[in-house]
Amino acid sequence: MRLIFLRHGRPQLPAGEKRYIGQTDYPLSIEGKEQILETGQKLIQEFSSINCIYSSSLKRCRESSEILASLCHCPVLYSDSLKEIHMGTWENIPIQQIKEKDPAAYTLRGARIADYICPGGESFSMVQKRAFEAVSLACSHAARQDNLLFVTHAGVIRSLLCAYKQQPLKNLFQYKIKYGEYITVFH
Repeated sequence: MRLIFLRHGRPQLPAGEKRYIGQTDYPLSIEGKEQILETGQKLIQEFSSINCIYSSSLKRCRESSEILASLCHCPVLYSDSLKEIHMGTWENIPIQQIKEKDPAAYTLRGARIADYICPGGESFSMVQKRAFEAVSLACSHAARQDNLLFVTHAGVIRSLLCAYKQQPLKNLFQYKIKYGEYITVFH
C-alpha cells in the first residue's frame, strides 16, 4: 500500500514576521491554490489512481483536498488527528517575539523538540502518536494495492516520516517539504 503525504498549499498569512501558525485556521492563498492544482496534475501522472484522500480538518488542508478530489475523482475524509501541532500560547505569534519574551523556553524547545510542550499546546511526540494512529486506521480499511493520499501539515508529515523511517523525532527537521509537495512511503 502506498501512502502519499502531501503538505497543503501556501496559506493566506498575515504580512510580516515569520510565526508559528500551528492550528490557526488560515485559508489557502491564490498561490496555494495554484500549487495544489499543479501538484494534482503531477499526482494524476504519477499514480494510476488515488483511492481516498484523508485530510486535516483545517481550512488550508480542506481547500487543498477539495481541489485534489475534483482532479483525482475520489472521496475525502477529514480528521482532526491530522491537524498541525498545537502551539498553545505561542499559536500565531511571531517567532522573534517568542525569542525575546521567553528565550529560555524557546531554547529549551529547540533542545527537546520531540517532547517539549508549549504552554497549552502539545509536543511532537503527541502529534506523531495521534497522526500515526489515524494513518494506521485508514490503512486498516484499505486494500494492499491502494494509493492513499494524506493532506496535512509539515509538522505532521515530518513526525510521520520519523516513524516510518524508524528515526528519533529529534531528527524531524531533516525532512524539508515545501507547500504543495508530497512524499511517498509504503505501509
